[in-house]
Amino acid sequence: MQVIKHGFSIKSEVLEISSIKPGGSGTMEGNDYPASTKFRTVNIIEEPFEGTQKEIEEIVEYQVICSSNKEAEDVTNLLRNIRAKNLPVFVNTSIPKLYKGSQIYTAKSIDLGAAFLELNRTHDKKDEVKKV
Repeated sequence: MQVIKHGFSIKSEVLEISSIKPGGSGTMEGNDYPASTKFRTVNIIEEPFEGTQKEIEEIVEYQVICSSNKEAEDVTNLLRNIRAKNLPVFVNTSIPKLYKGSQIYTAKSIDLGAAFLELNRTHDKKDEVKKV
């Protein structure tokens, strides 16, 4: 996917990461795939259900495309560090998609690995300065 006109982006603040999954570049069924890191977050809402409440999960999986396996490793390590510090992650995406048969929304970062790292490293370092 290539954006040929960038008229908007959705700025998300991910408050809690539930899982992080790095993926190396490769080929599957004749298609080339770039290195990337995916991470998920979840909101849980309650709805009435037959005299009680049921919990419904709203899951979003963000994907950051990277230029190399090393960059995907760097994104993964940064996300783990941010999660350990309980800091939010900032990600700029297009509209999340819900693919047929899935209950997980997929949102691809408009920022590639290096820009995503810069955005979130700056945020991470600001927090470190405050603590000193």
